[in-house]
Amino acid sequence: MDIQNWFFSSKGKLILFVIILSMSWINIFYQINIYSCSQINEQVTKQNEEYTRQISQFENQEAYQNSALFKEKQIRTEGYKYRGETVVDVSSLEKVPNEPNLNYIPDQDSQNASNLQRWVVFLENIQLSESTISCI
Repeated sequence: MDIQNWFFSSKGKLILFVIILSMSWINIFYQINIYSCSQINEQVTKQNEEYTRQISQFENQEAYQNSALFKEKQIRTEGYKYRGETVVDVSSLEKVPNEPNLNYIPDQDSQNASNLQRWVVFLENIQLSESTISCI
């Protein structure tokens, strides 16, 4: 049997169809594998960038925590002070309400007063008790 007759016979056509079909399946699975590998590669790249960003943040945070500014801030929050330094505790001052006083009518004298006189009146009206100023 020569080759030309074999290819055109039903047996040859079936074998040729099976070969083409199997190559198509192999190609499809190969393309799926390439796609999944590219997806995994993108995920790993994103994770790597995120880890690099986190490492740089940790390094910046470590550099800040080793700085003198951070150490002094921590010492201040713990209540320590320098020798001869006076610390004023302002946490015990009464808080001023956020609502404006709608009944306030300015005096004629206060409208004509200079800025310095207004400051003096303002500072005289502040009531400080001995408990608001404390030296630590």
